Amino acid sequence: MDENLVNSHKQTLTRPPHSCILLQNESRTAVLLDLPRSIEEAQVLSSRLTPTAMSVARRSAAEEDMETADGTHRKKLRALVSVAPLAVPFPTPEPKVKDGDGDGYVAGGPATAGPAAQKLKLAELMTLATVEAALGDIERSSRDGLWCLPRYCHPPTSCSSSPAKQQQQQQQQDPPMSGEPGSKSKTAAAPAASSRPDTEELTHGSSPCASAANNTSPQDNDNAPTPYIIPEAARYLLGSISQQREAFLAAVPPASLDLIVLDPPWPNRSAQRKRKRRGGGGGDSAAAYQTAGDAAAVRELLSLVPVASRLAADGLVAVWVTNSPSRSADLLVGPRGIFSQCWDVELVGEWIWLKVTSRGEPVVPLASAWRKPWERLLIARKRRTTAPAAGGETRRRAIPTKVIVTAPDVHSRKPNLRRLFEEEPGLLPPDGEYCAMEVFARNLTAGWWAWGDQVLLFQHRDHWEPDNAPPVVEPGVQEP
Repeated sequence: MDENLVNSHKQTLTRPPHSCILLQNESRTAVLLDLPRSIEEAQVLSSRLTPTAMSVARRSAAEEDMETADGTHRKKLRALVSVAPLAVPFPTPEPKVKDGDGDGYVAGGPATAGPAAQKLKLAELMTLATVEAALGDIERSSRDGLWCLPRYCHPPTSCSSSPAKQQQQQQQQDPPMSGEPGSKSKTAAAPAASSRPDTEELTHGSSPCASAANNTSPQDNDNAPTPYIIPEAARYLLGSISQQREAFLAAVPPASLDLIVLDPPWPNRSAQRKRKRRGGGGGDSAAAYQTAGDAAAVRELLSLVPVASRLAADGLVAVWVTNSPSRSADLLVGPRGIFSQCWDVELVGEWIWLKVTSRGEPVVPLASAWRKPWERLLIARKRRTTAPAAGGETRRRAIPTKVIVTAPDVHSRKPNLRRLFEEEPGLLPPDGEYCAMEVFARNLTAGWWAWGDQVLLFQHRDHWEPDNAPPVVEPGVQEP
């Protein structure tokens, strides 16, 4: 466990002005982050973000351009349509299993046995201790009792304080677009670059034709007659991994990516049960959101992503994993794992995403045996085969564990990590120029590549503040 995090109560928490980062300690190992704001900021190039843009326009009715004294344009932020943050934790009944003596039942999982099981149990306890330390660190600063910024909610009925109702609503926010496994997207098209992506025929809820496009305009297509908002300098490959692999190899030069973030469709028994109950079809988003059938399917899928050939020297790979330690240990970092066998990378760090209510309570108990209130991001670095370049030794250091605390939003919507990667010393090239890609993405990031058959999911205008419409704002931390 990170010593800096254990002793974090001795540090002073700072509040970066007008940022998705609401609080963080001096070592950057405990961060309170606003999830919708992180995605809103990611729609604009980092160089165009200013304190004025990030504060004044958070809840404005429409996005505006600003021109500074040097003639450059800065962008105000358009508000992302969200659901209200949870007010109280989810009800989580604990499973009942026989205890070690077989003469009764206790809450929790079966007793662990054997070295491998004990190792996994120890890893879980270390994660729990790390999360508790970060949570206590942020609690001491309290943020006036609220742990997120005000949210733009539409329609008002989505702003319910009932945990069960909110959970159902969060799962129904995603439009029914196809998932990676079993996708029915059309045959992949050759990559095409244009100043404005050809998205006129992509309609909400459709399974669009796989394509590659980019946006080189400083505008976000706000005036274009399309249902999607494309950030500046965003490039995307729209289609499944298997369909778009050749297009990816043609579009992305070898050893050019400094950062690759992946959010694989891990097997999910709950989602599979929902699909089975609904007959595996229909318009319900939970049924449409496809996950891999088993670990073997995930391994095959990840092996198709050509990380080894496209990751730059000293480049990073960050993979979202479920809170099942055995799954990530066996599939990613084990002796025959994807990291060493397919991608030629080695594990160098881990970040933890802790989900809390608007008052800072974990959405389920930290010690729950049924489910955990966190997800993990495993960070690996390209194995070195040559002498280090200038600044390379600094970038080879182990990455400290970071706990990212947020109030969750719409189902399947994760915090955008661009700001955290850019501001963490030593993670990206020292000159500030880098190339990044998100795989299995569900939204675009300005200046980044995105690849997957849901890359435009949260770029649809239905997910963003409409022009000249009064917002429905749910309470949160008031900005200065």
